[in-house]
Amino acid sequence: LAQNGGGVYAGGSGALTLGGSRVNGNTASENGGGLYLTGNATASLTGTDVYANRAVNGGGAYMASGGSLSYTGGELSRNTASGSGGGLCLATGGAAHITAPVSVYANTAGSAGAGIYNGGTLGLAGPVTILDGVYLLSADNLIQLEASVAGGVIQLESSPYLSPDRANAPILIARGTAGYPVLSAGDAQAFVKPSPGFGSWYVEPSNDGSVIRLNVLPLYSITYENLMCADNPNPVVYDAAALPIVLQAPSPVPGFNFVGWYDAPVGGNRVTVIPEGTEGDITLYARWQVAPACKPVPPCHACWCACPRCPGCGPCHRNGWL
Repeated sequence: LAQNGGGVYAGGSGALTLGGSRVNGNTASENGGGLYLTGNATASLTGTDVYANRAVNGGGAYMASGGSLSYTGGELSRNTASGSGGGLCLATGGAAHITAPVSVYANTAGSAGAGIYNGGTLGLAGPVTILDGVYLLSADNLIQLEASVAGGVIQLESSPYLSPDRANAPILIARGTAGYPVLSAGDAQAFVKPSPGFGSWYVEPSNDGSVIRLNVLPLYSITYENLMCADNPNPVVYDAAALPIVLQAPSPVPGFNFVGWYDAPVGGNRVTVIPEGTEGDITLYARWQVAPACKPVPPCHACWCACPRCPGCGPCHRNGWL
């Protein structure tokens, strides 16, 4: 059982080339179940499948500092890491350049980066498919787009860096390179935001096209006036993802009936729903009506309001009780 590189170990200035091959069924007690590169070692894989390998980190492959992988065409699948990087683990100083058609799927990790753990440099080109997730360690580990990835699927994985905190928005996830400096909306559409927690977030290119980022929908306030100490069950903030909002009545106020929510303190329009497409802060006014006063009636009635429960109100009127 190898400590590092269960299938292949390359160090120093070693150079590995594999074409139309399989790296499968290998195990390492530490890093790189299928493949381990360190020092200035390089590996070029073309049309090669890396699958069913196991390690603590980098179940399929592990790039230590200085190690560099070029991977074009093939599948990185069904690899397992008890730590990080089920399919591929890029340590600090490690690099991988993946060019379509490559599919990364069905890999698992006990800690982070089921598909790819990126603590180094990850370059992508073409419509690659990464279904397991890419874990970005920090802002120093943005995905580098070396060509358009439009039409691909790149699932992002939550991390302390990539977390749904509005205070950090926008969050950069990818950037252009010298050979492909301006990124497009099609590139942005290839990225799939993490779930859950990112319902109000969306992926977009920056205005100058230099980066792809996760941004969050604007958050607007809803102010409710004239509540008369009633409890209000409606939200006090909203964004576009929360619409439409069906407004609920506040809790009862003794002696008053709730008429509805209005967009003005006097007159105005009744509001029952905040519809899709609404933007900006909103102020709504609760409108109340004085409840009819109860009148004493014979002992069989608590008050005039109870008359509907009687056989009829005729006797009440004939006897002057009402």
